[in-house]
Amino acid sequence: MTQLHTKSLTDREIYKLLIGSILPRPVALITTLNENKTTNAAPFSYVNIVSSSPAIISLSVKRKNHEPKDTARNILREKSFVLHVVDESYLEDANKTSKPLPYGKSEITNSKLTLIDSSLISTKSIKEAKIRMEIKLYAYLPIEKDNQIETDFFLGEVVMFHIEEGLLKDGKINKDLLKPIGRLAGNDYTTLGTTITIEREN
Repeated sequence: MTQLHTKSLTDREIYKLLIGSILPRPVALITTLNENKTTNAAPFSYVNIVSSSPAIISLSVKRKNHEPKDTARNILREKSFVLHVVDESYLEDANKTSKPLPYGKSEITNSKLTLIDSSLISTKSIKEAKIRMEIKLYAYLPIEKDNQIETDFFLGEVVMFHIEEGLLKDGKINKDLLKPIGRLAGNDYTTLGTTITIEREN
């Protein structure tokens, strides 16, 4: 078995090992409110469940040249954001929002996605998403290396779920109707594929 000490690896090498090992990762389209009240949108795969009581999710936003990305800047200022579960029906449009634009310009304009009002927060939501979550900032942790912030790490509390009609039955989400997307390495994504059912040991 190959053994690699992280101290002997470059940041890029570590990145490739992580994204090639921790997979598939959930893909979320995150919207936040810019200072000029336009809507910022960007896809992320460094996102996951942390707790169900309270309902907490995590979001990790890597900085570029030690400067916070628009998503992080907006969350720190507004203390809220919307998480949309990316599915097969709008993956390509979600990907189009990854194109960098000057701050204050909405990435939604690069896509065919539709903005709608949220229920409890000022940040707008994406109509095409089958599942979206309105989230308020719960905690923030700057992740540092060599005394410089490399990543902005957020914990957010879900305050409202929006679920498309027909997806929810007996309190459970129908994954086959949702058709969520998983993130792999490079430019690759994956669909659900084969389901393996195994009962947990008591």
